[in-house]
This record gives sequence, structure tokens and C-alpha cells, in this order.
Amino acid sequence: MSIKSNADQKPMMKHIISLILSFFLSLFLFLLSCAVLFQLTVFSAPFLKEQIIKSNTASYLAQDLKEMFISYGISSGFDEAFFNSALDENEIQSDLFGEVDHLYDPSVPETNFDSFQNQMYQKLMENVKERNIEVTDTANGALQYLAQVCRESYQETIHIPLSSHASSMLQFLKEPILIATIGLAALALFVIVFLYFLRHKRSFCRYCIYACSGAALTLFVPWAVVVLGGRIEKIAITQKALYALITTYVHQVLSFLLITIGILVLMVVVFLIVYFVLEKKDCQRMFGNPSIKLF
Repeated sequence: MSIKSNADQKPMMKHIISLILSFFLSLFLFLLSCAVLFQLTVFSAPFLKEQIIKSNTASYLAQDLKEMFISYGISSGFDEAFFNSALDENEIQSDLFGEVDHLYDPSVPETNFDSFQNQMYQKLMENVKERNIEVTDTANGALQYLAQVCRESYQETIHIPLSSHASSMLQFLKEPILIATIGLAALALFVIVFLYFLRHKRSFCRYCIYACSGAALTLFVPWAVVVLGGRIEKIAITQKALYALITTYVHQVLSFLLITIGILVLMVVVFLIVYFVLEKKDCQRMFGNPSIKLF
């Protein structure tokens, strides 16, 4: 009687252990997906640069700067056409990329805004000379001051807000996130191997289906809340450039998240196919030899 009881308890214990391992595998897959997503987005300078291009941030900033510069130059006799030609979107984008490089790597030199001031001064001087206006010391001082004001506005517009704090945080978290990614991948692999040797192949597939489905569902919930709730477009940001950049950035992160969910769903489908193939083979073996017992 006790021998039979012990025999009945073994499959139950295996089932409980397998469920626990399946839960931890689901958790590890979820955390691993988040860590990889962070590596590909938040901790990637090329990713941010790509979003700057996609969102036309440089174009929006150029428009804002032109409006500011025109208001500065009206009193000095500089018309709208001058400032429309004085700003270059490619240069703005290049300076933005320089800010991004310095954000992710503090050893990279900061953007040199002195060159912008010098170029602006030269353009202002050329415009004055083209209009045959005499450049006195007073006029020259006014041009230098206008170039300095334009430079300060340009620097303030191009500079990434709280970049020093953000850079410190990125540098602080970069290595721990990488270590966590490797550790989670190792833990997930360990659980998979342990499950494989603990269970029959068909049961192994079943518990892997549980784990992948759980991870995919856990990732899908925040994606659905943000996307279906239309929360991205409701961000309370008035500046066009920043609004375009943030919404484009978040949309791309969510696209990566959806791809991650798709990979997990694909794994579920693969395990399901293998599960049914093994089930069919086991059924054929069982009908061919009724003494075979499946676990």
C-alpha cells in the first residue's frame, strides 16, 4: 500500500516541481526580454539618433530657432529671409548627434557652440556689408552681441535637458543591466535544461508552452494599456520638436516590444507543434505496445 502511495506521489511531485520551474522560467524570460529591450533602446545611442531622424527633430528645432532669431534681428534691420538662410538643418542635426554622443559617452568632447557664434557673426557682418552699411565700432559691438544672443538661444535649444544627470544614470546602470541580461539568460537556460531532463519530452514542451505564454502575456499587458489607451499622443508637451521626438521614440520602443512578444508567441507555436508531433508518436507507440506507460 505504501509502495503504491509513493509511486503515486512521484508523478505529483514532478508535476509540482515542473510548475514551479515553469513559473520561474516565465519570470526569467519576461525579465530577460525587458533587459534586452533596454539594451537595444534606452542604452543605445544609435537608436536615439535614429529617432531624431525619423521624428524630424532638427527641422522642428530649425523652425523654432528661426522664429527666435527673426525676433532678435528685426530691431537691427535683419529680415526674415536672412535668418531663413542662416540656419542649416544638417548642422543642427550634427550638433544634436554630438549631444547624444556626449550623453552616452562623457569622454566625447561636448559640442563646440563657439563655432556657431563665429559663423553667425560672419554671416551678420556679410549681410551688413552687402547692404552697404558702415560698420562702426558701435555697430560691430551690436553684431557681436546679436551673435552671442543667437548662440545662447541655439545652445539652449540644442542642449539635451538634464543631460548630465541622465548621462550619470546611464553610466551607472549600463554595466549592471548587461550583467543582469547575461545572468537572466543563464538562469533561463539552466531551467530549460533542468526541465528537459526532469520530464518526458512531451511534458517538457507543455511546461515550456506555459512559460513562454506567461512571459508573452505579461509583456502584452503594458503594450496593450499604452497603445490601445492612446496614451502616447496625450503626452502634455507643447514644444513640437520634443513632442515629435518622444512620441516617435515611444512608438519605436513599443514596436520592439511587440516584436519581442511575437518571438515568444512563435516559440509557443513551435513548442505546440513539437508537442502534438510527440503526442502522435507516443499514441502510435502506445497502441503498438499497450505496456508502455507515458509520464
